[in-house]
Amino acid sequence: MFQPFIQNDRVHPNTRINVFKFENLSRAPVTESKSMMRNYFFILHLCVVIFSGCSGSTVVATIDAEVADTQVFHRGQLLGTTPLLVTEEMCRQHGFAIPEDYIETDGWGEWIEFDSADGSGTKKLTFLVSESVREQYLTLETPWGIRTKRSGSRGNYNGTSINLTTGFMPLVDKDGIRLELHDLGKYAAGDKVELRLTLIGTGDKPVAGFRPELMALWGDQDAVWCARSCSKMELDERFSTIEPGERHEITMLIDAPDKPAAYSLFVVYHLFSDEDGDSLKINAVYSESQLLSVAENNELDRETGRQGDTETRRHGDTETRRHGDTETRSEE
Repeated sequence: MFQPFIQNDRVHPNTRINVFKFENLSRAPVTESKSMMRNYFFILHLCVVIFSGCSGSTVVATIDAEVADTQVFHRGQLLGTTPLLVTEEMCRQHGFAIPEDYIETDGWGEWIEFDSADGSGTKKLTFLVSESVREQYLTLETPWGIRTKRSGSRGNYNGTSINLTTGFMPLVDKDGIRLELHDLGKYAAGDKVELRLTLIGTGDKPVAGFRPELMALWGDQDAVWCARSCSKMELDERFSTIEPGERHEITMLIDAPDKPAAYSLFVVYHLFSDEDGDSLKINAVYSESQLLSVAENNELDRETGRQGDTETRRHGDTETRRHGDTETRSEE
């Protein structure tokens, strides 16, 4: 029996983040020629499934993307381009457990994952859109190279195999706000990490709401997506209305993890609909994901690894004010 499902990236209840609306993100209108191409790929897929079944390499999943010819990676290894047919043979080759009726997705937009065949964890797959459109989407930095951040997924299980299609996060948010995360340095375990961000109004009209905040999230390359470390920062009222062309420079301090590793870190801007509720006025605005490299204390010069922790600093015409373990900075 055909069992459809929609998987718009399940979200941990404490994150206050909007579930992604896949169909609203950079979805190009389907023209007649695109429809013909989809029919062609469907027929091709059907032929491959039939052939694979005869050859003993059964297709267990088809991984597709809204951007044609998107590359699919497991760590540093290219598995192929979309639409990618995942067979039992491929699962055995890469140590994937054969999925039953769904594929787990990262609710923060970095990967999809298969269980490990040996039960030791999961195998994470990342995406990279074609070079011709790459600059239109947010990037994900990994130890194996640049990838593209996902937005959401949709799919179905037809009783024998899974079909999963993913979208990608646009560089410029549809609500007219962009959040830039500037280059991260290398830190010693336990140091203060200074996150430098720029919040930019990119639309043609103001965006206004209540209780603006930033939320930084990070985890190593084997992290469970809903168990990433998290630090929040409440912003003052200046950040509750973002005018077209307006730029706010913001600095946020977090503690570097105690375990040396390469962590994927990104920041999310939230703007709420009212003074008390958890409803967001606009979709959560994401920064790109960057690598936060944390080394053993004796591997770094503590003076260069540690960021300043003075209570008040002057940077030319820019004032930095300390708020607990975070800072905000805006142009005067």
